[in-house]
Amino acid sequence: MTDFDKYHGTVTLTYADGSSYEGDFTNNRPNGMGKMTYPDGNKTIYEGKFHNGLPNGYGTYTLPNGGASYTGQFKDGHKHGKGKLTYSDGRVYEGEYKKDNWHGKGTLKRPDGSVAYDGEFKDGQQHGEGTAYLPNGNILYKGGWKANEPHGKGVMNYSSGNVYVGEWVNGNKHGKGKMTYYTNEEMYDGQWMNDKRHGRGTITYPNGDVFIGEWTSQQKREGNTQHVDESGSVAKRPKVEVSP
Repeated sequence: MTDFDKYHGTVTLTYADGSSYEGDFTNNRPNGMGKMTYPDGNKTIYEGKFHNGLPNGYGTYTLPNGGASYTGQFKDGHKHGKGKLTYSDGRVYEGEYKKDNWHGKGTLKRPDGSVAYDGEFKDGQQHGEGTAYLPNGNILYKGGWKANEPHGKGVMNYSSGNVYVGEWVNGNKHGKGKMTYYTNEEMYDGQWMNDKRHGRGTITYPNGDVFIGEWTSQQKREGNTQHVDESGSVAKRPKVEVSP
């Protein structure tokens, strides 16, 4: 790099690597407000606050010719703090950053402007509490997340009309949960493992029958059926049900 010790104040400089700088210059480097154009083939531009030669504070980072652009806070050359990133395909993230990654609270939007996700992030992934939305604005899933997957407690609204309320592990129904089925109006309330009914549970049928028993990998193994009539009376049927 050319020795710029003699420069101080507002300058226009071209470096040996092809980058150029216009703006405030002290201590042999950009300090204050300025504009840097980088020699990366895309002529990427940063315009904003500098400290010790790096973007620090508020600024805008832009790829020309319709490329991505970021406006917000920087620290030591990284997106850090609050900012808005618009991708070349029209997607938008607006929220908190930590060392160039989505981190903290933020919102992801599709190219049409509809919200895809609103909630917490960690190291660039959906992590913590958040809500995923369908393009029409309806909620797809609301609850806990880990590494972009439902994790913890949450509610999933399936395209079939089924609704699951309960516990998740790495994107699978796992633990205690209740599934209400839209097509046959049945409801299962009990234990799940790896997205399947597994363990103790109760299934309620539209005719008032209630099966209480054990499941293994989605299959009923043993239990009994009760019938609850309109008056609330319970008639137990001693029959044991075992799936083949």
